[in-house]
Amino acid sequence: MVFVDDSDDDLLIPKPPGEVGRPNRGGYSLYPVLGWPKKKYDKVKDFINDMVEQHMNCELPMTAQRRADVKKVQIEAVAKFGFLKEYSGLWVVDDFIRNHLKYQKGKYNFDFDDSDLDYDCSGSNLDSRSKFAFIFGS
Repeated sequence: MVFVDDSDDDLLIPKPPGEVGRPNRGGYSLYPVLGWPKKKYDKVKDFINDMVEQHMNCELPMTAQRRADVKKVQIEAVAKFGFLKEYSGLWVVDDFIRNHLKYQKGKYNFDFDDSDLDYDCSGSNLDSRSKFAFIFGS
């Protein structure tokens, strides 16, 4: 596996400048930057999203995640899709993770005190769904 501290980093695909998901503010959109066929992109994205939901806390941004959880998702992604190790520091895996965490945080970011609820990324917590239904009438 290839990680940030590997010495062969010069031979790997470098991360584009800027932040993923901010194409109009000096960053980039992941799909066009990768140039992968849509089917390949969706397959990798769906797999990494599933791993994020299984191993990470979607209420927290990437910077607040446990390093061991991020590493676990990276390892599983590279095991499933070996070509991901061609990207310097696995930036492409981190970008998929970052995008999904942003999406999930926005999806479950409500205006009520949820400090006593135990959220997971899938939103399967009955209390959170009940509160959502009560607030939004769903």
